[in-house]
Amino acid sequence: MISKRFRNALLAAKTYPSADCYNDHVPVAAKFKLKHKKTRKLPTNIKLDLAILKTNQSLREKYQISVQNKFEALKEVEQIEEQWENFKSALTEAATEVIPSLERKAKQKWMTNEILEMMDERRKAKGNKEKYKLHHKKVQEECNRAKENWINNKCKDIDLHKKLDPKTMYKNIEEITGKKACSSTGCLKAKNGDIIIDKERILERWAEYIERQQKGVRHNEREFCRPSYIKRRG
Repeated sequence: MISKRFRNALLAAKTYPSADCYNDHVPVAAKFKLKHKKTRKLPTNIKLDLAILKTNQSLREKYQISVQNKFEALKEVEQIEEQWENFKSALTEAATEVIPSLERKAKQKWMTNEILEMMDERRKAKGNKEKYKLHHKKVQEECNRAKENWINNKCKDIDLHKKLDPKTMYKNIEEITGKKACSSTGCLKAKNGDIIIDKERILERWAEYIERQQKGVRHNEREFCRPSYIKRRG
């Protein structure tokens, strides 16, 4: 009688064979404990570019006039609470009408305007499950593609600046890994001369160094002059 979905929600059940319901069925009363699904509300607050009032004089004057006009229309109120509500609504309404909203910024550096637009389309399709899944798949594919291209370009910059501009090189490493590259202690090099920044490769290189030391093999001092590691932020 009860589907598997609601079976755990059943607390008690009782039949009433003596009830007169004008047919041969026996009424059954049951007690359920249901938990409603939480609906996530999308944020409706629009962030306004308030800093523009400091630099744009004409916009600032326009905002002041708008606030004054709205407040004058509601000035005939004696209660302090109502005056405050009117003053607050005058400020917010004038700001919404006059001050432009802030442009949406990407959370990741590799995000493009196309991805942000695709995310907006996905958000609009919340009510349609199939359509939302389709948009979500497209967003994921585009994010992976954009991130891969961004990392490849950063790696090219690292290779370009590793000899002529170490400061830019370490900055690019920090952007990719999210960790601060510690340049003050030097860098460990592979056999081919490339700088090693990956933690596992650094450990393998030091293991190789210790093994060769035990065998009495001499090393190139430039390869193992200082320890190399990546220091976490903070």
